[in-house]
Amino acid sequence: MKIKTTLLFSFIAITISVFACNKDDGNTNSVTPPDTTNPPSTSSKQHVILVSVDGFRHDYTEMINTPNFDRIVNEGLKAENLVPVFPSKTFPNHLSLVTGLHPENHGIIMNTFYNEEGDKYSISSDAVKDAKWYQGEPIWVTAEKQNVKTATYFWPGSEAPIQGVRPSIWKPYNGNIANTTRVDTALNWLDLPEAERPQFISLYFSIVDSAGHRYGPVSDEVKNTIGHIDFLLGRLYDGIKNHDLAENIQLIIVSDHGMAQLSRDKMVFYDDYIDENEVSFNGNYSPVGTITVNDSSKKMEIYNQLKDVNPHMKVYLKEEVPAELHYSNHPFIADIITVAESGWSMTTRDFFEDRPYSFTGGTHGYDPFDGEDMHGIFIVNGSKFKKEIIPSYNTVDLYELMCSILEIEPANNDGNQEKALQILKQTTEN
Repeated sequence: MKIKTTLLFSFIAITISVFACNKDDGNTNSVTPPDTTNPPSTSSKQHVILVSVDGFRHDYTEMINTPNFDRIVNEGLKAENLVPVFPSKTFPNHLSLVTGLHPENHGIIMNTFYNEEGDKYSISSDAVKDAKWYQGEPIWVTAEKQNVKTATYFWPGSEAPIQGVRPSIWKPYNGNIANTTRVDTALNWLDLPEAERPQFISLYFSIVDSAGHRYGPVSDEVKNTIGHIDFLLGRLYDGIKNHDLAENIQLIIVSDHGMAQLSRDKMVFYDDYIDENEVSFNGNYSPVGTITVNDSSKKMEIYNQLKDVNPHMKVYLKEEVPAELHYSNHPFIADIITVAESGWSMTTRDFFEDRPYSFTGGTHGYDPFDGEDMHGIFIVNGSKFKKEIIPSYNTVDLYELMCSILEIEPANNDGNQEKALQILKQTTEN
């Protein structure tokens, strides 16, 4: 890493809960410091570092002191809200971030779903490595096809050879890899010889989402993980700013969704209205239900039994899902879609009663236009960006932005190019 020998870390040690997905997050000596004797690079190519902090709600930086977030924002641009796509789930949104497509167009319509042949996609299975599920073109595929090298340190979809293409550098997901290792490795990638150096780099952190699910979005445990992410971003930012390529590195920090607080007092029970033996939920009960009626001739009967029976549950036929949700035009989308009000849950009475500790903590997946709890963060910093606060940014616009910075031709996408690029400095600006 061609960096100055002194890095200023403003982190004060914090105690964080240890999650199965990140057992050694506290390890700060995970990568051997790189050789700094190589001659400095004279590359004028632009580089993008895209960081996803899973489940980081738009207002989390207001919950505790976050000095590194603050300095990145003060020297960059921030949107008050990053508006996710529907459903506000991890894999659908991560694919939308890097393809510019809504789930109905990139094919990853939920974290769990079935195709027409009955094959199952699940984020906890080897299906994530099968290219047949991915119908959009991620930024790393777009770039590699145009001879721009890329690297992903975990990103949903990056383990599959989409269109026969993988990033030049990629890693199979392993939640036990320390977050500091991920940061240090990304910085080391910037030191590769120019012919091997990735111009696009992605990083992924899951600890905030894990804490939010288990303890709820305003818990002390979430606050602790916010502090740890602030430390990690400070480590990354210092490494960027002290690098010879600093003027040509554009940092983008996002999250896939926010988090809502759950309560066992806010429940909707499907079996109060329908016979659950007549339907399949395809693995999704709440906060979005994906219902296939076993006897297709009874579809309207089941729909009418659910429609308008509970004020905390919206019910749509697939073809009648509101246009703003972009969730009608894919064969894998189920016959009937139910959507809980933010903070509410939908299930069956037996499931609820058999699990006395369920439906506490937090969750996500809700309609992103039903309040702001599902909204994430969008922070950018680099020589290409304006320095200001904007009201919001759309998840599907990020792909166009990154393609513009990398000077590559984007694939077809759902983003609005004009809105996507409005945060860039004009060529006459300093």
